[in-house]
Order: sequence, then structure tokens, then C-alpha cells
Amino acid sequence: MRPAPDAELSVAKAAGDLAILAGGAEVDDAKLACRQAYDAITNQLDAGPFGEFSYFLNYGYVPDLSPQFAQVSVPEHYLNRNSLKLVVELIGDCPVDGRTVLDVGCGRGAIPHVLTYLYDPVGVVGIDLSPAAIAFCRQTHRDPRIRFETGDAEHLPVPDGGFHIVTNLESSSCYPDLFAFYGEVRRVLAPGGYFLYSDCLAPDKMLEAVRFLGDSGLRLIRDRDITNNVLLSCDQVARARVQAYGTSSTELENFLGAPGSQVYEDMRTGRKTYRILQLRKE
Repeated sequence: MRPAPDAELSVAKAAGDLAILAGGAEVDDAKLACRQAYDAITNQLDAGPFGEFSYFLNYGYVPDLSPQFAQVSVPEHYLNRNSLKLVVELIGDCPVDGRTVLDVGCGRGAIPHVLTYLYDPVGVVGIDLSPAAIAFCRQTHRDPRIRFETGDAEHLPVPDGGFHIVTNLESSSCYPDLFAFYGEVRRVLAPGGYFLYSDCLAPDKMLEAVRFLGDSGLRLIRDRDITNNVLLSCDQVARARVQAYGTSSTELENFLGAPGSQVYEDMRTGRKTYRILQLRKE
């Protein structure tokens, strides 16, 4: 089904708004733009025939010859297999069963869904800046182990030391103050807790992040460059995702990581790298 024209425009505008966040906007304006962008994306997806099943917004992961660390297999006929594979690679070999997990930037609930579908955590909290995304999550993900809250990654509305694991996937590049977010991660992790972190950032920014996290007491266990895996996924699915919206624009292709888009070319040329970090609180 072709989306209504106004819905198409809302997605293109949302993608454009997200691009603005890297351009030096004031913090409050940047957060407002981010919230409005993801509200628009959620509303667009909800208007389509598959909205109730659209949990994933990440670029996905396709295996190559590099090591894989996921301890579970992706079901053969699962919809959005590439995106699910990226989530289980983020989780990797981290012990999840019987533990509490906080997913920051939960979007439409992909990670909480995967955690309760393929693992056995005792409890999962998803936090996102977008009220529309949280409303979708509360309506859709009914596992009693999960709850969702609207919140700011730089001021997490949860107590100190309350979680064994914090996850953050393809979200932090939108945050105006990354280091405030990293400080919050350390605050809410219990001693010995894990931070499972993945995003596409400039190499120097990622190095700065690793140094800051290490200085704050989060020991780096594993640093994986999965840029090629993500590009392989974009090659497979991004163009089809653009076509599914029934329209095409520079902003939409960039948001979806379509081949030839700025995001895709940044990864292909090394201007940005897509990495998975596993860290542990000392």
C-alpha cells in the first residue's frame, strides 16, 4: 500500500530534521527536532499496513568472514532478519538471563522485544524521547517483564545502580551531549554491569568516546568494527525499504542508509565507522 502523500512528506521532513542535529543547533532545539522526527516516523509507520509489526529502525547486519559473537540464532523466516541479527550481535556473549536491562533510545521496542523473545531477562525498561514511540511500545509489547517510559538519555529517569545491562543501538549520534549520556550510563549500571553500545560515528569521535568511558570506570572488553556488515545489509535491504514508502528523497534515502546516500558513503569511505563496544563497570 502506498502511504498518503502527507505521510510521505512527514517521513522526509523527519529525516531532514535528524540531519540538522549534527549542525550545531541549540540543545533544546536539537532535542525537540529529534522528538518530532521520531514522532513523525512512528506515525508514518503506524499508518501503513505493517505498522504493528514494524519494531526495527536499524540498518541491520549481514555476516562476512569476521567473527560473530551472538549466542542465539536468528529464526530462518523472521521478518527483518538483518535488523534482528544486528541486535543479537550487539548483545553478543553478554549474560542476559535473570538480569535487568535498560534500553536507552528504545524506539519502537526492538531490543526489549528481542530480549524477551530470544532470552530470559528478569526485567527490561525501554526509554525514548519520542512520546509516540513509547505509546506504540506500550500498546504493542505486552510481555509483563517489559515497561516503557518517555525520557531523556542525558537525564535518565531511573535510580542509581539499578541495572545489570544498559543497551544503546544506533541512537546516540542524535544526542547533543554524548558525554552526559555516558555519565548517566555509568550512574545507572550496577557494579560489574555491562554497557552494550553500537553506533555509526566518526573514528576520532569514537576514540574519544572510548577514552571517556574508560576514564569514567567502564572497562572496554571488546571493540568491533562492523561497518562492512552494516554496508552489506544496506546493500540488501535499504533500497527496498525506500521503495516501501512509495516515494524517494535525498533525506529519506539518507535516513535509511540507501546505497549512494551520504550516510552510506560516509561508511564506505571510512569517514564514519559503525562499531559495537562491550564495556563493563569496574
